[in-house]
Amino acid sequence: MTGRRVLILSEPFGMGHTAVAKALRTYLLMGDPNCQVEIMETSTHLSPKVALLLGSLYLTFITRAPVLWGYLYATSRQQAGWMPIWHLLHVLIYKEMATILGNLQPDVVVCTHPFPSAIVSRLKLGGFTSAPLFTVVTDYCTHASWRSSAVDGYLLPTESVRLLMQKSGVPANRMMVTGIPIQPKFHAHKDKRDARSSLGVLDRPTILVMGGGLGLGFQIEDLDRLLRDYPDLQLLIVTGTNAQLRLKVAALLDHAADRIHVYGYADNVDELMDASDMIITKPGAVTCTEAMAKRLPIILSRPLPGQEQDNSQHLISQGYAVDLSDRQALAACLDDLVSNDGRLKRHFPGILDWSETYLPELNQSISRILGHC
Repeated sequence: MTGRRVLILSEPFGMGHTAVAKALRTYLLMGDPNCQVEIMETSTHLSPKVALLLGSLYLTFITRAPVLWGYLYATSRQQAGWMPIWHLLHVLIYKEMATILGNLQPDVVVCTHPFPSAIVSRLKLGGFTSAPLFTVVTDYCTHASWRSSAVDGYLLPTESVRLLMQKSGVPANRMMVTGIPIQPKFHAHKDKRDARSSLGVLDRPTILVMGGGLGLGFQIEDLDRLLRDYPDLQLLIVTGTNAQLRLKVAALLDHAADRIHVYGYADNVDELMDASDMIITKPGAVTCTEAMAKRLPIILSRPLPGQEQDNSQHLISQGYAVDLSDRQALAACLDDLVSNDGRLKRHFPGILDWSETYLPELNQSISRILGHC
C-alpha cells in the first residue's frame, strides 16, 4: 500500500519537539518511501495570536516565574489541576484543527507534544476525525498532560516511564518503549581526529557547549573559568540563532580566542559531537539523547523546574551525566579529560552501557504506525 498520509503535529516551544518530528519523518520514509509525511507546528499554523499567547506564557513562566512553573508542573503531574486553562486554550483552536484534519484527511496522526495530542484526542472523541493517534513522549518523565483517552499508541523513552504510565491507567497494549527518536546520523560514529580536521579545529581535549541561549542554565563566566583553569582545553560553543549572544561570547572569551570556536545555528551537531570529548548542555531530552547515542559524557547546567529537573535527575541517576554545579565531580572529570589517559568515561557508567537496543523497537513501532494507515 502506497501514498499513505501521515500528519506529525509538534510545537515550536523549544527545538526538541520538532527535531523528534523530523526524525520520525526520516524513519517513516525509510519504512515506506511512498508515504506522504507533513510536519506541522500546531499553534503557528492555526492562529498567530494563539501562538503568540502560548509562546509568551511559556517564556514568562520559565524565565520570570520558574518556581510557579515548577509548582504547576508538580501539582498537575498525576492529574492536571490547572486543566481549566488547558481546556480554554484547546477551545481557541478546536475549530481550526478540525478544519485542518478535514482538509488533509490524514491516515494517521503522530504528536510529539502533549498540546496537539490532547486536542486531536478531544476531536476524536467528538467524532471529528477517526484517524489513529500516536503520541511520542519527548522527556524522560511522565505527566498528566501527555495522557489522553483517545491516543491509540504511545512511543515512550524508557521502561521506567512505561511503568509510570501503566500505573496511571494507560493500557499496556498501547505503549511501546522506543527511546526518544533521533536522526540516524547520531547513531553513526566518526573518528575524533577526522571530525576535528573536518571542522578545522585543533586536536586537543574538546568540550561542546550547547546552552539554548546560555543564560538560561549557566553563565559565560563558567566557561571563562574552565578556560583559565585548563589551558589545554578547547571549547566549541553553539549559540543558536542569537547573534548578539554569539558576539558577546566571543568578546568575553577573547583572551582564549585560539581555543574557542563560536557557532550560530548549527546543522552539523552530529559532527560537533564527534569532535568533542564532553558536552555542557541544558537537560533537554533530545540533545542529551543525541549525546548518549554518540557516547558523549554530559555535564548538565542548572535545570529549570519541571521537565528539565526530571530529565536531569534521570540522566544523573543513570550515569549519563554529572551536574555542572558539582564542582568536585566536574573537576575530577576535567582532570581525567585533559590527562588524556582514557579514564574520563569511568565517571559516566551509563554511557559505557548505552546501546542501540531501542532502534529495533523504534522500527517495529514505525511499522505499527504505518500499519494503521
